[in-house]
Amino acid sequence: MSALSIQERAVILERELNKYIHKGWHIVYKNETSVQLSRDRRASCLLALILAFFLILPAILYLLLYRGTENIYIAVDEFGKVIIIRN
Repeated sequence: MSALSIQERAVILERELNKYIHKGWHIVYKNETSVQLSRDRRASCLLALILAFFLILPAILYLLLYRGTENIYIAVDEFGKVIIIRN
């Protein structure tokens, strides 16, 4: 297997990037072969229900105050393999 050119890797990255943009992700940083994406997390309804079962106030506070950010890093190596790192 031979190494791909930067242009070929960029095409693969664009294809992968479009999948995430349609799911609500936003570009933080991008170059020819990698991209960093971010999106806001939503509160978990299941956790809120569990908290509500025990105490109402923690569940309400959790739903109102929880704000998180989800990040993902996507890169295409020289052989065209897509590498995805979530944190």
